[in-house]
Amino acid sequence: MNTGLRGKTAPITGGSSGIGKGIALAEEGVDLAVAGRSPDPAALEEMRAKGVRCLRIQADVSREEDAVRMVQETVDGGLALRPLPLLSSEEAFALNLPVREVDP
Repeated sequence: MNTGLRGKTAPITGGSSGIGKGIALAEEGVDLAVAGRSPDPAALEEMRAKGVRCLRIQADVSREEDAVRMVQETVDGGLALRPLPLLSSEEAFALNLPVREVDP
């Protein structure tokens, strides 16, 4: 099946564990920028074995400066992000605010 994703780039957040979606995207030929507090090197090697480029970026994207750095390291690593074709967010963090104060 041709999904039209081959050669595109997907930043993946929450890459410290449970990155099955990244492996599935790699099987479709998608280059990956995997960010997490401590991305799993074995999982990244599994993705690279699928023949795609895969960057490991240590970042906590709940912090704005880390999220910005993730994008910059992805671009500096040679993966195109314009336009942003895909985004897989597996990051789990909570805002400690009443719902009415959260901007969608």
